[in-house]
Amino acid sequence: MIDLGLLLVLAALPQAPTDAGPLTLGAQPHLYAWESGWLKPPGGRLGNTHGVIVEDAAGNLYLNTDTEHAIAVYARDGAFLRSFGAEEGEGVHGMCIVKEGAEEFLYHVNFRLHHWKKRRLDGTVVLERGAPLESQKYERPDQFRPTSIAVAPNGATFVSDGYGTSWVHQYDRDGRYVRSFGGPGVLNCCHGLLVDTRREPHTLLVADRENARFVRYDLEGLQVGEIRGPFRRPCSVQEHDGYLAVPDLAGRVTILGPGDELVVHLGDQPDPSKRARNDVPESDWRDGHFLAPHGAHWDRDGNLYVMDWNFLGRVNKLRRLLPPALAGGVGYTDTPFLPGTPWRVHDQNRPPAEVVEPAGGTLLAPAPEGALVLFDGSDLTRWAGGQGDAAWLVRDGYAEVNGTGNITTRASFGDCQLHLEFATPRPPKGDSQGRGNSGVFLMGRYEVQILDSFENRTYADGQCAALYGQYPPLYNASRGPGEWQTYDITFRAPRFEGERLVSPATITVVHNGVVVHANQTFLGATRHKEVATYAPHAAELPLVLQDHGDPVRFRNVWIRRL
Repeated sequence: MIDLGLLLVLAALPQAPTDAGPLTLGAQPHLYAWESGWLKPPGGRLGNTHGVIVEDAAGNLYLNTDTEHAIAVYARDGAFLRSFGAEEGEGVHGMCIVKEGAEEFLYHVNFRLHHWKKRRLDGTVVLERGAPLESQKYERPDQFRPTSIAVAPNGATFVSDGYGTSWVHQYDRDGRYVRSFGGPGVLNCCHGLLVDTRREPHTLLVADRENARFVRYDLEGLQVGEIRGPFRRPCSVQEHDGYLAVPDLAGRVTILGPGDELVVHLGDQPDPSKRARNDVPESDWRDGHFLAPHGAHWDRDGNLYVMDWNFLGRVNKLRRLLPPALAGGVGYTDTPFLPGTPWRVHDQNRPPAEVVEPAGGTLLAPAPEGALVLFDGSDLTRWAGGQGDAAWLVRDGYAEVNGTGNITTRASFGDCQLHLEFATPRPPKGDSQGRGNSGVFLMGRYEVQILDSFENRTYADGQCAALYGQYPPLYNASRGPGEWQTYDITFRAPRFEGERLVSPATITVVHNGVVVHANQTFLGATRHKEVATYAPHAAELPLVLQDHGDPVRFRNVWIRRL
């Protein structure tokens, strides 16, 4: 029997550098090269590091030091750009950057000065709040010693009093006090915060450091869950592409997966006497091992920056190592990573599906009892177009896309069995996504791609029968241009309770008699160049066939509610 715990430990151990490359940590999709000495602070020293790292839309990094450079700004190559906040002294601790309208703002706390502030990125203060005495949790303002701040998309601001009373305080978008939750006896050093937007409804994660866990609250302060197990003293948390990075003061960084499961520990300090200590001298630092991780940040490319709590200042960069590029790849290299994979959305390096010979399929399959025939070759009366009736060309028993826009069923559907037949244009024109492009949108949101993928290379999650932008088909069972092809689809709609996703959408797709998706889960509603997400919607919605500009033909379309 394979010991999974041992595999995780072995994967996390630093691999010594060789002539072929640098020291590495982790394993795909979280394999990193350790880079020390990349940061170039003014005067050559950072000074005491006791904060976090955040990033603006331009890709600049903001980090804290207990020096006159209280909030220092660096380029991602480590060059020092500027700093502000010298008046803060030693005490800036938690930060976040939030885009509000067209402008970005930096929020930060100061546990020594007992306040939190909102600044423009040039350092100008636009809002300042001290101890929330109206909460009736304090006898004196100096009892308020905040450690972290987070802002939700709806403007709600959360501030954790981690070094004080362990209350989490909530404010509205104008900085007015709303409520407090947590507190002593529930939380023990609520050190870090993150508004978790990976799933609807959004929640607040609180790093309950001295209880070795995360507590999950809804955005009205009601506890709805917790994460225990893989932590020693979790300090904070940051999200990227569905994963969570947790800097653990006791000597390592923990990566959690999209379901909050343990993926890997990185850089685990083997000497317990060096963990969670601020006074470890540089002579005792070792590449590949952290000391007291206090803040961690993934940049847009998935590189991970880790700040140790250290009197001299220590920030290391873990450069993400991706699989080697494929020759002739088509797609993108700057889109977000798909949760749980080493692949970006529309990744040009993602291998395409294996080509197989199509089976017989179900051409001209008759509609079974109880099914609704949506198109029988004669008219589109069961469909609507953007300006009223569907206006696609109907002739010779098929409907052809003609540039008049998508068509939408007049009826709505949820769980269903769907059959349709399509043919891409012959002779083919164009290449990649510009050749025979259309799509089937279940509930108008969840797309099964239609494309001429017969000897036509494109990005893997955009080829024919892909769940567009999410999963390639298991096989490429495409027939040639002009040949009729079949989709037989079984779809289960997502379930919501109010704003909460109870269960995601799932789908089975049989393309030309070949199973290409078997009860596959949609990550969310289809998006282009972005990670799919869910938003609550009705239990039944119309089916949509896409006009992508190519004269794709359809026939024999029927649907059966399940």
